[in-house]
Amino acid sequence: MFINQEDAGLFQTFSKKIQKVEALQAYRYLVGWGLASSEYTCFPKPQGYLDSVRFYRGNSWDFAFIPNQKWLTFYFRRPCFSLPKYATGAILKRFPDAEETSENEFIVRLSTLQSATQIVVFVES
Repeated sequence: MFINQEDAGLFQTFSKKIQKVEALQAYRYLVGWGLASSEYTCFPKPQGYLDSVRFYRGNSWDFAFIPNQKWLTFYFRRPCFSLPKYATGAILKRFPDAEETSENEFIVRLSTLQSATQIVVFVES
């Protein structure tokens, strides 16, 4: 769901950080999915060099990603862990390369459209 008109400019600004075509495709896919979602509100959050795109389910900030030059760093955030499908074992089984952060969240590096699609398929399953 789209929040306000200012977001459109920020989405474009964030996309300019990405230098790899495949990562840019992944970015556009995730933003498009987020904006079209009836379950999640998607919006960009400027934070200096660590700009992020956030996905909220109501007041629950479940997911986010940070655009980088060659990939997106996708976060499964702690609020989503209240849902059984996001148990640690389920995330690691689906995304074996996922890493646990010091905040007890999980990150997955997305560098292709296929990897972004895998995230969305998991979230929507």
